[in-house]
Amino acid sequence: MRKTIFILTFFIIISAFSQEKKLGKSELKYYKELIKHFKSKSINKDSIDWENFEKKTLTNALISRDSAIRTALTLNGESHSFYYRIDNKTRIFGNFESKPFLGKRKKINDIKIENSGYIKINHFISSKTSLKETIERSKIYINKNIENIKSNDSENLKCWIIDLRNNGGGQMWPMIISLTPFLKEGNIGYTVKEKKETNWRKVNGEILYGKRNKTKKYLGKPFNYSLKNPRMKVAVLINEWTTSSAEATAIAVLSNSNVKFFGTKTFGYTSNNTSIKMKNGDYLHLTTGFWKNYNGKKFKDGIIPDFESCNEKELKESLKNWIKK
Repeated sequence: MRKTIFILTFFIIISAFSQEKKLGKSELKYYKELIKHFKSKSINKDSIDWENFEKKTLTNALISRDSAIRTALTLNGESHSFYYRIDNKTRIFGNFESKPFLGKRKKINDIKIENSGYIKINHFISSKTSLKETIERSKIYINKNIENIKSNDSENLKCWIIDLRNNGGGQMWPMIISLTPFLKEGNIGYTVKEKKETNWRKVNGEILYGKRNKTKKYLGKPFNYSLKNPRMKVAVLINEWTTSSAEATAIAVLSNSNVKFFGTKTFGYTSNNTSIKMKNGDYLHLTTGFWKNYNGKKFKDGIIPDFESCNEKELKESLKNWIKK
């Protein structure tokens, strides 16, 4: 009985507090800005009850800003979207029943097979505050990958291994540019936003997004290296932590007809996030579209490997058998 009275009293106090507390003009302006971005750009904007969305977001704003943001992300119904607070450098996600995007990854080892070249493509994170810094870091990142490809390349190779395992994504273009020698000339993929398709292309060794030259932006010069044997087999390693932009990179490599995928199904964030800077300096990373490969295939739930391998021993055996064929 005492427990029941305590619970009732607690909720009465909370209710009274919520009714008395009101959002200030600046707070309300911030939330109106936040809701406006969801309403105009979300991939799910045509299926959301916006009256309910605004009501619940503003109600939770009386609890805390983080609570309101989490509510908005949950009601948006897309688990790839997230919010980045610049003050404490934390990410806020919606409440979804799925494995945590930032969960602990199982340690992996490089896979070295005799007579095979190997390149590990790690994630690339853009600077939150400086485009100049992002460009400088991207040049270092891409050039390091180029040197790794050059040092491993040989006419005697029977296969190339591109390792995208445990790659948590970030900015896709430095990753894709790094793999330019493995991509075929012409279309290598598409971004679809509101039924508008923008193609990814390789033209004369440079990567273009629509009319925008991404190689020029991130590397500053054309990629002037070609594989010594461009017709050899290419094995792409993936796992459950290959996610987001790493999945876009895998989709781009599919333009090469000699490619096969090995490992386990990718995370399933095969959608395009747009980074929206809020007026307070924070960033809303909102899912605004999805990706397709060069021939228009969508990958809604991730990329399924051609050869499934659940551990390192299986993976090596599978690769060796495929290379021999």
